Amino acid sequence: MRPPGPDTEPGEAKLIVASIRPGGPAMRAGLQIGDEIVSVDGQDVTGPNGYLFHELSAVPAGTTVKVGLARGATIEVVADAVK
Repeated sequence: MRPPGPDTEPGEAKLIVASIRPGGPAMRAGLQIGDEIVSVDGQDVTGPNGYLFHELSAVPAGTTVKVGLARGATIEVVADAVK
């Protein structure tokens, strides 16, 4: 995720994808650099709810997570083991 800029007000930060591991689960699911993540498993993670992102997306390997994107798509990412 791209960190918020110095002028970003609390609660206004956006979850923007800054990089994707080549061949990783996010790439296979269709996530793109520059995508804005707006929900995880149906839970809003925008604005003041942004803090929920890490809690909702830190799941065991093999778990499917539905990620809602600002471009209107919802993708399903199957978590890999961290290497």
